[in-house]
Amino acid sequence: MKLFMSLSVLIIGFLISTSLLNTISTQALLDTNENQYNIDSFDRSAWKWSTTEVVSTESTDWSGYVSLAVDSPGNVHVVWKDLTNYAGAGTDEDIFYKRWDTASSSWTMSEVVSTESTDWSGYASLAVDSSGNVHIAWVDDTDYAGSGTDTDIFYKYWNASSSAWTTTEVVSTESTDSGVSSSLVVDSSGNVHIAWGDGTDYAGAGKDPDIFYKSTTSELETELASLQGFVVLTSLILGTYIFFFTVTRTRKKKSKPN
Repeated sequence: MKLFMSLSVLIIGFLISTSLLNTISTQALLDTNENQYNIDSFDRSAWKWSTTEVVSTESTDWSGYVSLAVDSPGNVHVVWKDLTNYAGAGTDEDIFYKRWDTASSSWTMSEVVSTESTDWSGYASLAVDSSGNVHIAWVDDTDYAGSGTDTDIFYKYWNASSSAWTTTEVVSTESTDSGVSSSLVVDSSGNVHIAWGDGTDYAGAGKDPDIFYKSTTSELETELASLQGFVVLTSLILGTYIFFFTVTRTRKKKSKPN
């Protein structure tokens, strides 16, 4: 009977810990999304376009292939490919970025994103997360961090907390052929999702161009995964201890002479 009770305690402890973890996970995700807002429907008949503005005011050469996103405060983020030798970018094509700041009602100065690039850069894709971090992916021909001489998918982001760009990362690390046309989005948990075209014969894809995909895991999900492992392990250790303690006591009682 006591053996059955020990097994029951072990199972109940595991179920309670799992339920508690699910509650924590759900609440954490709700807290992460609490600043999101709903967009009401509107009458398109009231639309009117603003006057055209020149965004690439610092550019003196070819500009194009633009990507745009708007964050929750209304700041407009723009990224594009530019051939201008601006801020030490060189004479090759680079990725430029600029933002319309709602607080000052003005555009910031252009910034060169592809600062580690020494060759052709283009086809950028941009997204902004709920914390105001600006994520950018693009195609680059630079042999950077062992990426090789073929075109690869590069990525970096503007950290809103430190007000600085991170170091460029190579996303297409498994690629041995040209990567093209990246597309990037960020989900409500802060995970970055990137898809692109690639000519690599990877995982049985064949020698024709295919669509590849990668994503990141947010710090929140990593912490929850660690918490889950800790709770489950603790429950198992506690349940095992109770189980063997009960068995040992039962055996000792049976071995005592009447």
